[in-house]
Amino acid sequence: MTYPSTSIATALHEQLESQYAQHIARLTTLTCRPRKGAEDEAAIAAARHAIAETARALQRMADGSYGRCERCKLPVPDAQLRHRPTARACLRCRLAPASLPRLCTATTAAPSRSGR
Repeated sequence: MTYPSTSIATALHEQLESQYAQHIARLTTLTCRPRKGAEDEAAIAAARHAIAETARALQRMADGSYGRCERCKLPVPDAQLRHRPTARACLRCRLAPASLPRLCTATTAAPSRSGR
């Protein structure tokens, strides 16, 4: 893993492992009791989603792609990973419309000042 730094990666790995265990426990609690309607179904779906996101982040750590934006391939800032360890994209790509797949790597040319 080249990014983030080793000390940050270790802390994030521990955090993700802990979150994974918490999400599993939450899903177990939700599915082992009688369901009371749409709210319980939504909570179960949210727990399953959180488990999947956390598992994907742990897989990216294992394969060395963790900490790189999936869209532009640039490093995701440490602060963003600390805030959201499951982040798959840098903020610019995450907030950009899908029609701009490589916003972070695009260079903007300075406006032409011809005639002045």
